[in-house]
Amino acid sequence: MPEVILLTGTNIPPKFENIVNAGDYIGSSIGDIVTTSEIFESKPWGFVHDSSFLNQIIICTTNFTPEELLQRCMEYETNCGRKPKQSDNYEARVIDIDILFYDDLVYKSQTLEVPHPRLHLRKFTLIPLCSVRGDKIHPVFSISIKELLDQCEDTENPAVYLPRENESDFHGNI
Repeated sequence: MPEVILLTGTNIPPKFENIVNAGDYIGSSIGDIVTTSEIFESKPWGFVHDSSFLNQIIICTTNFTPEELLQRCMEYETNCGRKPKQSDNYEARVIDIDILFYDDLVYKSQTLEVPHPRLHLRKFTLIPLCSVRGDKIHPVFSISIKELLDQCEDTENPAVYLPRENESDFHGNI
C-alpha cells in the first residue's frame, strides 16, 4: 500500500480545531496514519495576512491513486468551507491539504504534481517534515529532506505550536 506524506495547514480560526479535524478526516477517510509531526506555527508564506498559519505533516498509507487522493483532499477542503481560488495568488484558508509525496512517485498532470513542486522552498513544510522523515530522499533532487532544509533560503522559521488553554480541551481523534 502506498505511503503518502501530506501537509495540512490553516490560518482561519478555529485553527487548532481545523488541524485536528483534518487529521481525523485523513485517518478515517484516506488511510491509516503512520505518524504525524507536531503542529507548527508560521507566518503566511507568499502573501501578507494578519493571522499566522498552523501546519502539520501527516504520513499515512492509502489505497487511493494520486488523483483520487487529490479529489478526496479537495472534497474535504470544500466541505470545510474553503472557497475556490479567485486568482493564482496565495490567500487565507480554513484548511489546505497538500500532497507532498506519494511513495517515491514522480507524477505530473493538469491537476497534480508530486512531489509537491514548492516543498523545497518552504521551511514551514521542511521543518515539520524533517522532524518525522528527515532522511527521506527527494525523488527529483536525489538528496534528503534534511539536506533540502539546510539549503533552503526561506528566512522564516516555524515554531512548535502550543495549544492555548481553551484549545487544550479539544483533542480530536489523532
